[in-house]
Amino acid sequence: MKIDISKIFQIPFVFILFFCGCSQQSDEKINKNNDYTLVTITKVTKKEHSIYENYYGKVINNIDPTIKAEVQSKIIKTFTSAGKVVKKGEKLFIFDDSDYKINRDKVIALKNKLTFALKNQENNVEKNKELLQSNFISQKLYYSSVLELNSLVEELKVANSDLKIIESQIKKCIVRAPFDGVLDSPLVSVNDFVQVGTPLVKIISKISSSIHVPVNILNSDIYKIGTDVIFNFKQTKYNLVVNDIKPSLNSDNSITLVVKLPKNLFIPAGKNVKIQIFKTKIINAIFIPEESIVQRPSGKVVYILNEDIVHERKIETGVSSSLQTEIISGLEGDESIILEGAGFLTDGARVKVKIENK
Repeated sequence: MKIDISKIFQIPFVFILFFCGCSQQSDEKINKNNDYTLVTITKVTKKEHSIYENYYGKVINNIDPTIKAEVQSKIIKTFTSAGKVVKKGEKLFIFDDSDYKINRDKVIALKNKLTFALKNQENNVEKNKELLQSNFISQKLYYSSVLELNSLVEELKVANSDLKIIESQIKKCIVRAPFDGVLDSPLVSVNDFVQVGTPLVKIISKISSSIHVPVNILNSDIYKIGTDVIFNFKQTKYNLVVNDIKPSLNSDNSITLVVKLPKNLFIPAGKNVKIQIFKTKIINAIFIPEESIVQRPSGKVVYILNEDIVHERKIETGVSSSLQTEIISGLEGDESIILEGAGFLTDGARVKVKIENK
């Protein structure tokens, strides 16, 4: 039997055409069923809206962060290191107090001597008073003993004052942290001899900080003491106020708004931070998320949802605040507009609203 080889090759070719045709019909069916864009929507409403303006300020510590020596002596021990967190009253340095203790012993000895002499002179005055009354001594001799008594009293007062000063100096030979904070790099080390007023270390305070914000003097009528301020730091929102307004030291064309930070909110001094200061309030305003607004060649537009079809509408925008933009014209205040996916749409496009998982 003779086999037609050409017919054998035709059979696989027919199968290939069949499967290609099925695949094409399947793709057309999928495209037809998925001819939409997945979106989310938001409802447009009229409401009262507060406008805040963004500014940058610098964190200022209200406490002098430099700890200085209050006595003249040699450093014999230090407990400081850069970045160390310290509590109020914690030891930072120990100075050599041996000379002060020697002086204290001298003053104590002098005080004891004066105390004994004073008691003895008091007895002499009492005796001289009796002798004066009996006319055994003159008034001059009696008053001389009284003057000597008064002199000893004053000398004893001086000795007591000197003792207090020396005891204070001995106490100051141990330098302690004046408040909670974080240490900067030490400015001195062990065996250094320091004078009174020598800087020892800087400590960054965790309390009593404020933000100083320079603003144009033309806005001085807008910002008053008590103006609301929003400050976001480490994912926490703080509602603050302007506590003080000062003239700027660097410019005649600006003023400085002082915003006190909450107690125990630790921000390093000198850090630049962003804050939002209340500017004005708009009644019955329409504000929509910036994400809903799409820039087209013809201008700014939004997409309004009508069942599963969107319609493009041109809008005019006003001020922006906190990722919200004011709509001056183009919306009435009761529409549902596209939020996510707006940038992929055109007028008349079919959409499907994404259902958020709760």
